[in-house]
Amino acid sequence: MKITNFLLIISLILITNCKTMNITSLEYADGSGNIYKLNKNSIEYLPVKPENSSSGFYSDGVATKKEITEQEFFNIEKIFQKTIENKEIQIENRIKTSGVITIEKSNKSETIIISKSPEQTQIEKELKKLLE
Repeated sequence: MKITNFLLIISLILITNCKTMNITSLEYADGSGNIYKLNKNSIEYLPVKPENSSSGFYSDGVATKKEITEQEFFNIEKIFQKTIENKEIQIENRIKTSGVITIEKSNKSETIIISKSPEQTQIEKELKKLLE
């Protein structure tokens, strides 16, 4: 019985790790159009420039690129996965304040639009922490 439980736990760990190993990059666009690009080694922040904003004046900072660890990537990836699993916050069309998640997996790309939600707030908070 104990060996069966141990094997089950090991199997779940391997399945969880395999599920995430083929993700090569993550991208998130916030409600203002600022973009965060992540891979296993770095995070890049690309803010909206005034000439690209709807008002012609909006800017949300300076473009930044920072190294991250694989563990940091894995942690944010788990938050993205949890968010994607919540179908209730997914919407069909991009609107103001919505976020866009793009996941690259082995030559395939998946894009999800999410409405303003606690999950969106958590993603943005964690991405900003990585840039500190």
